[in-house]
Amino acid sequence: MKIKKHYNAIINLIIPAILINLVTGSVYCWSLLSKAVMDTFACTKFQADISFSLAIFFLGMSGAVFGSTAEKNPKLMYILSTITFILGLVVSGIACYTGILPLLWIGFGCLLGIGCGTSYVANPKSLSVWFRHNKGKGTSIAILSFGFAKVFGTALIQFLLSHFDLFGTFLIMGLTYFVPMMVSTLMFKKIPFNLKDKINTAKIRDIILTKKYAAIWLMFCANITCGLAFIANEAPMLRTFGFGLVSIGLISSLSSVFNSLGRFGFAALSDWKGREFAYFVIFGISVLACILNLSYAPIIFVIALMMINMGYGGGFSALPALITKHYGLTKTSTIHGLTLSGWAMRWRISVHYWQTH
Repeated sequence: MKIKKHYNAIINLIIPAILINLVTGSVYCWSLLSKAVMDTFACTKFQADISFSLAIFFLGMSGAVFGSTAEKNPKLMYILSTITFILGLVVSGIACYTGILPLLWIGFGCLLGIGCGTSYVANPKSLSVWFRHNKGKGTSIAILSFGFAKVFGTALIQFLLSHFDLFGTFLIMGLTYFVPMMVSTLMFKKIPFNLKDKINTAKIRDIILTKKYAAIWLMFCANITCGLAFIANEAPMLRTFGFGLVSIGLISSLSSVFNSLGRFGFAALSDWKGREFAYFVIFGISVLACILNLSYAPIIFVIALMMINMGYGGGFSALPALITKHYGLTKTSTIHGLTLSGWAMRWRISVHYWQTH
């Protein structure tokens, strides 16, 4: 594989990947918005959280649908992500102004979810090409940024909610996030390279029907299901333990830091000890965290929450390199996108179960 000269990876790949994912990853701040949504629309938590459930569903499905397009034209993913994500925030603001809850489901759920999914599949292959000797750490750059977005999103949302209503919060978020998304879209350039990697001639349909791929998909879906059951309800659960608004904000930001540490740490571990070994450690930590939660002690719950966030983030960052190992660079974006459908399926399994029990 030979990358042509006159390509600046820092300006044209790494910075755009970090910027766009620092924005779209703010979808994980939903638990900070849910109470304000319930108050604004006078609805139940279940009705409010449909927005987040739909956002995750469309995130995963847009990744599955546009994975093959990202393989050929990642720049288009940046453009589509910017348009749909910002439009989603604007439509969400209009929904709050008019009091039409289904409009929020369309804005925050459908449009913003598509914006997240298209940004998520835009970079893994390009980063795998550039960091071809350390694919795990390379792809974790974008995926880490997606998880770390919660730190900035938490501070922004808490500030806006303390000064504006939900209508103003969504609109100002749209204006604020438009700038880095537009900058990243303009900066990004596809790597001009000649790929000498062995071409995988197998049909996608034949690949996804194998036991190997089914195991990868189920492993990814299980990690997502368990992780988001906690993350989607993080703030309400902390309130039940007696934590106040400031404490919840600090813990939420700290959980994002651990999420990001997991994304980079487990990606590095997969480069060092192997892709499958990293997932064994991830699941071991997650199981231990669930056992610790049986104590029902506030401080133990916070520790377990950090552990779950580490495993949740690590499951994402180790995935692209695992896929590349088994299927090669030529189909990384397509198969990675299809695997993200596991992200979409978890809303039926996790959030709905949590809200109705």
